Amino acid sequence: MSFYKAYDITTTVNDRQKLSDKQIENMDIIVGMILENLLANRILYQVPSSREEDIDHPIVRYNINVFNNKSITNEIVSDELDILADKLLYEEQVVEPDGTRRRNKKIREGLLFAKQTDKQLILLKFDETKIIDRNTFSPIDGLSLEKQYYKIVVIDKNDMENIVVVDRNKVIAKYWASGFLELERQRDSFVNTTDLIECLEENQLINQNVGLSEEDYDSVKGQILDYIFENRKFDKEEVFASLEFDKEKYEINAENLFEDDIFTNVDEEFDIDNEVLVQRYRRTIKVSNFAKVSINDLPREIKRNSIKLEGNRLILKVDKDYKEEVQKMFGKKE
Repeated sequence: MSFYKAYDITTTVNDRQKLSDKQIENMDIIVGMILENLLANRILYQVPSSREEDIDHPIVRYNINVFNNKSITNEIVSDELDILADKLLYEEQVVEPDGTRRRNKKIREGLLFAKQTDKQLILLKFDETKIIDRNTFSPIDGLSLEKQYYKIVVIDKNDMENIVVVDRNKVIAKYWASGFLELERQRDSFVNTTDLIECLEENQLINQNVGLSEEDYDSVKGQILDYIFENRKFDKEEVFASLEFDKEKYEINAENLFEDDIFTNVDEEFDIDNEVLVQRYRRTIKVSNFAKVSINDLPREIKRNSIKLEGNRLILKVDKDYKEEVQKMFGKKE
């Protein structure tokens, strides 16, 4: 048996009470359309392991009070969904200096759909409602989901680790995933790569107590970053083996090179997410009104003398693997 609710999330939460059969039918159509197109920005999240039994966590609470409630009633489901709708509005607000809350002007008002079955809860928020009629919820002919901004979460009964979260915007909004739902992203390649890079850049990856000289420390740090850029996978043992410095002098191995607690969070082996590297290190150099150069890792290319500035000339070194292609672009032959 399914249970449906709809809310307007504006400056307040407005419960669309007593939905008609036609509205429910249209909600099912819309939810079905969205579920068929979950490939866009589909990411798995999870309840933090430290909170899997925390009744104050919204998803843990919902599992206890709804999914696993032997005396479940429509009133109980309705009350729990009301709590979630109120929490969503709360996360869409900001605090004024006097302590009052107001809607964040950067977050659009929207329409929240909730569909509850015996084994699943689906929450769907439209940041805009261009593909459906706000009153009847019927799909508007000719408008595509591709141009519609929405957020959705699919929560399966008693599953705290494989929660599907989608945001049709470029990135999943923090207020939706970590604020409203209080979830953390599963430790996938994106998370592992992000955390590793942050630890490296903040000097928290390499063990400060092994006594590396400042010169060797900078060299090892640079070599690790080079490894990350040049390989598809991160492997702690392989990284250590690739490093060129006097390991015997420091009596160092793969275990004591890195800070003790790093790999309690970051996996010791994982696929490197190139998009993380590009987002963090890409630099665009504008050289005129008509030309600009995009470099994925400017500091590394400068260090390798692959790019340099002489007077008002920007000089780029072309790797041999790309020389022929560049020559063709310039109409030149070997």
